[in-house]
Amino acid sequence: PVDQVDRNGLIQHLAAAGVGTSVHYRPLHMHPLYTDKWGYKPSDMPVAHDMFSRIVSLPLFPGMSSGDVTRVVEAVASFLN
Repeated sequence: PVDQVDRNGLIQHLAAAGVGTSVHYRPLHMHPLYTDKWGYKPSDMPVAHDMFSRIVSLPLFPGMSSGDVTRVVEAVASFLN
């Protein structure tokens, strides 16, 4: 199942295929202001932490060609297969 995909493995696989990725959208309670000032821990909001640990941002920009999209889709599919 997709929820059991190794995120770091996917990132490495995509990098080897020339597809850049990022990890965005850190949950607010994990930002330094919340952890340092108010003492929040990742476990305080387990669903947000779980989702953050599994999400990868794929390339998405206005200038992407159909070929770019196909290359990204094929690289992800080859990892999942």
